Amino acid sequence: MNNENEEITAIGLGTDALPAAIMGAFLGVGFYWGREVAQSERKLGTPPWWIGFDVSKWSKDAVFDFLCPLAACILGVVAVWVAS
Repeated sequence: MNNENEEITAIGLGTDALPAAIMGAFLGVGFYWGREVAQSERKLGTPPWWIGFDVSKWSKDAVFDFLCPLAACILGVVAVWVAS
């Protein structure tokens, strides 16, 4: 497997492939986490400011919408780590 293009892109951004994959994973997971928190706040109302972070009040679908991208990002970072 030729990782030359990914390495050139990562080096061009001033990092190696593994830290770039980790930063990308944080961005992706943060997007979906923020979306689920916002949807939960809208559904529950906003009495305390932290109500959206209470995962026990999320629907089962919302939990899977968060866990699936999280698992995919973890697998992607592990794949980059193994390849490097």
